[in-house]
Amino acid sequence: MSGNPRACVLLGLCLALAANASAEEPRTAVAAELASQIEDHIAAKEHEAAGKLLGRFLSEHYHSTFRDRILLRAAALAARLGEPEEGVDLLIEARTWGTKLPPEFRIIAKGRPLGRGPSMRPSPNDYWEDGIPVRKNALPFSTSKRPPDLQLCLVAKAALTSIEKGKWSTRSADKPRKCAIRAYEELLRKHRRSRYAIHALRDLPAIYARTGMLKEALAALGKLRERDPEHEVATTEGMAFHRALLEAEHWFRKQADDTNMPIAKVTAPLDQLVMADVSDEYAARATYEKGRLLDRLGRAGKAGLAYEQVLKRWPRTEVAPEALARIGQKHYKRGLNLGKIKGPFGPDPDAERAAADARAREEYRKAAAPFAKVFREHPEHKLAAKSGVLAGNNWLRARDYDKAIEIYRAVIAKADDYDYHVVAEGMYWLGDCLVRTKDIAAARKVWRRLSGDYPETKWAKYARARLAEKGE
Repeated sequence: MSGNPRACVLLGLCLALAANASAEEPRTAVAAELASQIEDHIAAKEHEAAGKLLGRFLSEHYHSTFRDRILLRAAALAARLGEPEEGVDLLIEARTWGTKLPPEFRIIAKGRPLGRGPSMRPSPNDYWEDGIPVRKNALPFSTSKRPPDLQLCLVAKAALTSIEKGKWSTRSADKPRKCAIRAYEELLRKHRRSRYAIHALRDLPAIYARTGMLKEALAALGKLRERDPEHEVATTEGMAFHRALLEAEHWFRKQADDTNMPIAKVTAPLDQLVMADVSDEYAARATYEKGRLLDRLGRAGKAGLAYEQVLKRWPRTEVAPEALARIGQKHYKRGLNLGKIKGPFGPDPDAERAAADARAREEYRKAAAPFAKVFREHPEHKLAAKSGVLAGNNWLRARDYDKAIEIYRAVIAKADDYDYHVVAEGMYWLGDCLVRTKDIAAARKVWRRLSGDYPETKWAKYARARLAEKGE
């Protein structure tokens, strides 16, 4: 062994990995025990003890698998302690990591419900002080108690999350984007070796491009390629795709300031990539992203053609189910618009109103077909469950109740594989369909099951209200 340095290095790596694995097990056990103690203290209404343990957990076990649950518990506790602003910060922190907020955690802050729309904007200027978010008299588990590098990462991600959840125009979204840029740049400048620096490197290219800073975006993309060899930009095709996407985003931002700019100039980088010698996967992704850009530009017809091109030329690629769902959404919106027509009508208003309703129902049928295809042909895809419910909803609007009932039952049959909120939604609308087909007993049975299996969802609340209407 002493004569083979490479073997010594490999042995050392193996021993180090084994040591890390063995050290991780007790850490996980400690985190689980601490999480259990927090739950016990909260149940016993021992808020001070729970707060201290929450602070310790988020300090010592932030990256454990229990983090999302603990952040929600901390937000609820902050609200009970009369600190709704702390609760808002903690829920925003949870959202930055992709945590779904159950209805019971949509607390009231400043008279506005938290969880959707503008109320989720973090208002960066309100708590940005020298690059670090602060709050006076912070609780032991508040966001301002996090290490500086994590705080900077949270500020940036909260700003970006606010754009996704709120209704910002292209120009007004520059404010939270610049907040994210400032936080990420400070993170890279002061904490270059932090574990959170990789988040900055991955997010900055797109943020720069969407703020009209193409030169900085391409430079950031190059740094990402150097720092993260596992990222797809490390490959030639991956780099070409992301470069084209950044250029298209840059021109999209410019088009917001110059509405006379031809749409073809915005999508040109992606069109050029498709015409180049790239794999089917990247060609499909480029065409799909072109469709999304056209959607954002209000060119729904051209966007639909891009999605149909994905399905025609590259039906087996990863973005094909998403293209199907986009086509379904397009027809659904058309149906909604037709259904909103209130007049004025001509000499025979009843006939014209009936014709508009018939056209709307036809659009709903066209919407249901691609949603159903996603559900049936791509059962493992992330959009499968929601697409199944959306297919049922569109058939319900088209008054094709038998088809709606069939697909709702198919979604419910796979309840263990899907998000329970989506399953609960399917159960509620199944009951509604059964009422419309005069099968009241079956509808009651479905709604009772919904109330028992998923009592905390909004759909269970609606089901209980419908049962009360029926005398239960």
